[in-house]
Amino acid sequence: MKIDITKLKNLMEEEITINEEILFPKEDVLKAEMLELKPVKVNGIIRRFNEDYNVILEVEGKMVLPCALTLKPVDYGFNFKIDEIFSENAEES
Repeated sequence: MKIDITKLKNLMEEEITINEEILFPKEDVLKAEMLELKPVKVNGIIRRFNEDYNVILEVEGKMVLPCALTLKPVDYGFNFKIDEIFSENAEES
């Protein structure tokens, strides 16, 4: 998912709305030891906060993992929220 924050940066927009469904490459899913990862829904907004950006997202999806006992596929739903402030001027350590 790529997001163009130019309009926020230039104060042309107050926020960017995100409503995406993300598909992950099969090889990445297998590397993470999942059998399958259904399309992941990402909804939220990005707002300018002084010189930084406030990112508020809700992420929801379903992964299929092997059962620890039987190794049969088991669906595991997930849903979490992100509320973070990011800076373009952050110093790397």
